[in-house]
Amino acid sequence: MSQDHSKAWRIRNTVQGACTNEGIDQNLSLEEVPKPSPKEAQILVRIHAASLNYRDLLKAGQTQGAFDIKLGLGGKNIDGVLQQYAVFDEDALAPLPSHLTFEEAAALSGPYVSAWNALFGGPQQLIKGDTVVIQGTGGIAVAAGAEHAINYKNNPTWSRKILTLTNGRGADQVLDVVGASTIAESLRALRQDGLVSAIGFMSAPEKHDLIPEFIFGAKTIRGLMYDSLGMLQDLSAFVEKHKINPIIAKAFEWNDAKLAYKAMLAQGFVGKIVVKVE
Repeated sequence: MSQDHSKAWRIRNTVQGACTNEGIDQNLSLEEVPKPSPKEAQILVRIHAASLNYRDLLKAGQTQGAFDIKLGLGGKNIDGVLQQYAVFDEDALAPLPSHLTFEEAAALSGPYVSAWNALFGGPQQLIKGDTVVIQGTGGIAVAAGAEHAINYKNNPTWSRKILTLTNGRGADQVLDVVGASTIAESLRALRQDGLVSAIGFMSAPEKHDLIPEFIFGAKTIRGLMYDSLGMLQDLSAFVEKHKINPIIAKAFEWNDAKLAYKAMLAQGFVGKIVVKVE
């Protein structure tokens, strides 16, 4: 391979079959591509690791990654970073915490930034002693931490369990990663003037009468669609200061990227799925 070329994983035919093992085998391919060239105020970055999120099964290529010198965010209508080299605007990067491996750093720009956004990026920032309810045991839940576990299948009205654990007061914040099927319970689990951070929408639409919770409970729902560079920079500094290590479920070799996607599809893991970039 010449010096002006590099390798990248690319996806073909993303409309159909991307969420099956067969679709992953057919759609993902490792290709030789021209090495990107930085323009003014841009940086060419050698990528060492890229992490996957569940959305990558739907729109492959938009992963987050860890680089030699800095940690960066992807964007809309651009290539992802499951490739050896990528170009970024120089003001779109954040320092990589010095104690992290490239694989650990690759995890930060996904659920960890979303958890930071939910807990510290809104009008009601988390303070010591607050009670936070985190749905699920995926990356965001692991990133934010947990002391008690409630099985929602055994406790469909799980907000009552939250009220019991908080002596009837309710939680200060709820991180809702499901959507319509859980939003009513999330609001019921809150204290008066509490906050729900809506991060995901995995369930089908449902109708709920939420007006009493808003009016009589003075409760708020905040939607989290995008995380900012400033949040990533703040998170990076926090991780550096407190020597936090993101949880990696498994790091796959560069040539095994398809297996990484299949692991995402199968689920059954805790932490981040990462691909090491050769």
